[in-house]
Amino acid sequence: MPLPRWDTIGSTVKDYSKVMTRRGRVWSKENPQPTHGWQGQPLKTHIYAFSLLLLFGAIPLTLFFILAYDPWAPKTLYCTGQTSDFSFGETMNGSAIQGIFIIDALGPDQMTFATAKFVDVVWDLCVGRGAQALSWFISYVVFSKALIHAIEVAPIPFRSFTSVAIDGSSLMTFWTLLVDIRRQKSKRMVALFIYLIISIGWMLAMPTLLSAMTGYVSSNQMYLSVDSSLIDMAEVHAGQIIEDGERVGLSNGTCVPDSDIDLSLVPGMNIMVNSRRLACPCEFPNGTVVDSPRYGGDYVPNALLVNCTYNTTTTDRTFPSTNYTDNSYTELPCTSNFTIKLNNEWHNIGRNPLNLTRGGCFRNQSMPTADIDTNSRCLPSGDNAKYYWGFSSMLGAIVVILQFVWAFTMYALWFESMVFSTLVKQGMKLSQLRGAFAVTAAAQERLEMGAEEMVGMPEGDLKRLGARESVVERRHLRGEGEGEALRRKRSTPDCDSD
Repeated sequence: MPLPRWDTIGSTVKDYSKVMTRRGRVWSKENPQPTHGWQGQPLKTHIYAFSLLLLFGAIPLTLFFILAYDPWAPKTLYCTGQTSDFSFGETMNGSAIQGIFIIDALGPDQMTFATAKFVDVVWDLCVGRGAQALSWFISYVVFSKALIHAIEVAPIPFRSFTSVAIDGSSLMTFWTLLVDIRRQKSKRMVALFIYLIISIGWMLAMPTLLSAMTGYVSSNQMYLSVDSSLIDMAEVHAGQIIEDGERVGLSNGTCVPDSDIDLSLVPGMNIMVNSRRLACPCEFPNGTVVDSPRYGGDYVPNALLVNCTYNTTTTDRTFPSTNYTDNSYTELPCTSNFTIKLNNEWHNIGRNPLNLTRGGCFRNQSMPTADIDTNSRCLPSGDNAKYYWGFSSMLGAIVVILQFVWAFTMYALWFESMVFSTLVKQGMKLSQLRGAFAVTAAAQERLEMGAEEMVGMPEGDLKRLGARESVVERRHLRGEGEGEALRRKRSTPDCDSD
């Protein structure tokens, strides 16, 4: 039997002692005790974590609902470049899917297409991707501590541990956790896996949602469809359709623009009508005179009083009212007549006000408001189009609420690990390199192979290793587990045969 060479034995022992020394530097005590800070951590760590909760959750939520005006209200699509007297548009119900994506919070400045596109790209890159990158960093810290805490309770499958410890919040991690959740027997581990899946899904969707809640819209002009042709709404003027126009020398149904009628008289006329209706007797078309309900006369529904006139001259009653022409309060006779100002001329219209309907005046045509609302269209402004960049208030509200829930639950998961995890309170931190070492130690123990042998394993064997009941345990993370091949190598010195 050949004897070992003394110089070889010495170098072997020296190398082995270096390995043990490095391990000793990581864990100098079996159970190191915290020396400062609340619950074993510096107070500044908790202040920093709580500040992140405010920055990524509470502050955006508060600012959004301060600045946004009723984001849940039904949305109306208005023409951004309309110059007419009307502001009609298509109203979207708040629960309709199209209402979520309406860009209703527009900026005040008009932009060229290139400028609007540049702002949108900057938002997507800086805010969308930037928020996702910061979320990935925060989630890696939180998930790694949660993984350390979870491994104290139950082993974690190879694939799940590797994905979380090395890949972080990625699509592969999302899929791996989704597949491995069925292998968990502990309700606590199942709940943790479900939360990790939902949290990673939110982070993956974050850039898309932040991009969807913003955008730019082009200026457009309002047109009205009349007899299969489009007319510019700037040519349609808001006015009053006088259904009984013959009383003032016009045809019935004539439209008078607001600029040609003194609308300030209309509210006063309505007040006089109601006051006289309560105090004065009126006469129906068949000649029947009905006394006022105020004096205990016959009861008549309001619907019938529309056709009741005050033509009788046999009464000397008065009614209290405000004179609509000079705003003076006085007692007026029940037989008082109304006057109205049209085209700078006063017209005596008798004892009943005109029958007015709100509408639009286009040349010699009268258009009721309902017809204008139905037939109005918003079309692009053409070569002179400008662009507005803005937000969807409804989708923005959904995003900031979900972001707050995500930030709060992440803080709660981090806080639980900091308070209740023994390894975390002892200073254990999981990095990508430490995670790789822990998986390597567990694989060596499972396969009884050295690192060089495992590197050369066929791809199929590696996939089967991850799919089998292979787990990473607490002792692997602490560096207490060793593969059989590695122990044999360390216990046997290198010997050369003579």
